[in-house]
Amino acid sequence: MKKFLIYPILIFWITNSIAQTSNNISFKGKWKSFYNDTIIVENKGDVFLSPLDLIAKSKLKHRFKYKNDTLWYYITCRKVPTYTQKGIIDKKLKTKYAIQINGDYYTSVLFKELGLKNENHVDEYNVMVRDKINPSREKSIGTKITYIIPRNYYGAIWIAFNQLTGESPQYDSKGNPVLIIPENGMLKTKLHEDVFATANKHYVILKTNNDSSYSKYISYDKFERFDYNKYNGKDTLAIMCGYNQDAREDINKRFCQSIEGNVMTIFIGTVNDVEKNNLFPWYYFDK
Repeated sequence: MKKFLIYPILIFWITNSIAQTSNNISFKGKWKSFYNDTIIVENKGDVFLSPLDLIAKSKLKHRFKYKNDTLWYYITCRKVPTYTQKGIIDKKLKTKYAIQINGDYYTSVLFKELGLKNENHVDEYNVMVRDKINPSREKSIGTKITYIIPRNYYGAIWIAFNQLTGESPQYDSKGNPVLIIPENGMLKTKLHEDVFATANKHYVILKTNNDSSYSKYISYDKFERFDYNKYNGKDTLAIMCGYNQDAREDINKRFCQSIEGNVMTIFIGTVNDVEKNNLFPWYYFDK
């Protein structure tokens, strides 16, 4: 899921379409990736950009819909060249995005259909920010969740959200939810995920120290720019890997039951572990 190969183009194709339906939001100017400030795209606001050159000749349909205080954007591409074992064939592609515009920050969440009861299966998220001095937000990002990791834990953490039989979250003094991860690294919780907050790094990941106190991990999103020379190889990191990073059948095996909600993965490991595994560590450090 190497999203940065396509997201800058796709985002501004979407924003151009939104701009046609909104007179009070401007998308002109330079934007950069929230995770990697070397990715900068200039949007002129009056040019229709397709998601990928390869579907430039496709028949595209798109529509907007407000639902549950969220702007949804639906796209149907009728002829998308797709690589298969039989070669390249044209396929019909349906995608939908949840979009949040918050001041100088633009967050989009890509969903895909799996035929599950939970229709909002998170595939990828992305955040763009205006290339300006001191960009700002106009409202709260979302629910700030605290994740408390067991003492001396290394490996992948798996969190299944929105589970009827899951654990109820605890809450801190400000009313923010706190999820306490079990010793085996597997948690089912009744809490609903907040993808917009996750995408904007609006969370806290805490380690349990030997004296039972807590301290913050050095944490990164898996697509964030990372300088290995900044840390000692034995420093411990928390990598936010996002949602649904494994096949659904494998997720079901992990939890020993059918899981239909979104499942988050957080990896805990040393800088050497992360470098060795190219920032995709959950495949190699499976609990």
